[in-house]
Amino acid sequence: MLLGLVLTFLNSCSTETQVAASERNLTPLVFIHGIKGGKLVNPKGDTQWLTGAQALSLSTPELKLPLHWVDDVQERDDLKSDGPLETVKVIPGLIQQDIYATWLKAARTSGHPFYSFAYDWRRDNLETLELFSRFIEKVRSENGGRKVQLVAHSMGGLISFAVLNQHPENFDSAVFAGVPFAGGVGFLIDLHAGDSVGTNSRILSPQVLFTFPSVYTLFPLGGKGLVEEDGSPITMDFYSQPQWKEKKLGVFSDPARVAAVGSEEKAEAFMATALAHAKTFRMLLAPRKQNFPPVLVISNEDRPTLVTAIHHGKKSTDGWDLQSAPQAPGDGRVAEHDAFPPTGVAYDLFLSKAEHTQLLNDPKVIERIEIFLKR
Repeated sequence: MLLGLVLTFLNSCSTETQVAASERNLTPLVFIHGIKGGKLVNPKGDTQWLTGAQALSLSTPELKLPLHWVDDVQERDDLKSDGPLETVKVIPGLIQQDIYATWLKAARTSGHPFYSFAYDWRRDNLETLELFSRFIEKVRSENGGRKVQLVAHSMGGLISFAVLNQHPENFDSAVFAGVPFAGGVGFLIDLHAGDSVGTNSRILSPQVLFTFPSVYTLFPLGGKGLVEEDGSPITMDFYSQPQWKEKKLGVFSDPARVAAVGSEEKAEAFMATALAHAKTFRMLLAPRKQNFPPVLVISNEDRPTLVTAIHHGKKSTDGWDLQSAPQAPGDGRVAEHDAFPPTGVAYDLFLSKAEHTQLLNDPKVIERIEIFLKR
């Protein structure tokens, strides 16, 4: 089943530039975006994620995925990946937000054969890592067997590290920007309380996010991050569906939210499978005993970042306070201490002042990446 998906989705993985014959001796450069960082289109080619109209709540496409698994693969909807998001134009010519535009311009003019891996960031990361692994093999084949240089952002770093961990021989070097290697509770804001995209609180509501298996890979295997009002830690296994229900986290905080995704039985069954897959994926990040290529980590220590949720705290939303606890240094989404590769992987570190979504648009980061790639 997965092999069929691989063959189908390789067509959605794109070469950004036509490589001149004179450039064939250069190391190929591959970029993989993070969660929410890829454009999604319907069969007509209309953008369903993300436009200015959607950010202004003028349009809210349906992004929920089916709750059914067939042969251990989640059913599909009709949306396809269409490359990394570059710029969201809220009011064309007046208000716009660069997503990866600055980095992509630098990468396309770097002189390297440049490839972007486009994937549906909502779907199971076990599925995506197989696609990415075959994509890397395809890039190497197109470039005379040369190893690739990798730049990965956020969740894309988890996917690519899992592939690198299995096949380090395919990589010349790797840059990981804002990657939640250790996981954390930062995504509880989205899954439990909800977080607006611009002014649009519906497009990625907790009920919608619940259907995305990928989001569950962002949580820690160790269960850290939940405390009682007095600060005592709460035992939590984020990869156990009954514990989400018992602690009334996410959609299980409100029967109306459960009803919005389907029956309670369907919701529980879907999440149990999604969490099992997410845990399997997380375990693939444990480094094997082998030599890794040179690694550069891009992080931030200047922005307060959520690392603790308080049960029935002073500013609780549906039983959980995601605001009052002391926050840790980070990029606003990933705490710095969670952004380092697993023990045993050597790396260089560069600290940016940019927040999570803008790390790869920071000119100093781009300069540091260029130096690293030319080492």
